[in-house]
Amino acid sequence: NFNIFFKNYKKKIFKSLHELKNSKINIDIFIISTPTKYHYKNFIYIINHFRPKVIVCEKPVSFKFKEVEKIINYSKKKNSYISVI
Repeated sequence: NFNIFFKNYKKKIFKSLHELKNSKINIDIFIISTPTKYHYKNFIYIINHFRPKVIVCEKPVSFKFKEVEKIINYSKKKNSYISVI
């Protein structure tokens, strides 16, 4: 629940990546912890709009090998480190 989080940590809450992007906050690390079918889409959005130093993604990165290849190559091209946990 967003209200409990805010009450405990007093940090701004964003309900979407788009809302976060509009805030203009600089973020160095992202954790992708969504259903696997959204990992690729979220990864591309994050790396294009935020240019983080690190992206941590839960397993599996994707169900499609081509998407994993693209994620690896794109993270190298954008100088972002990706870690899979």
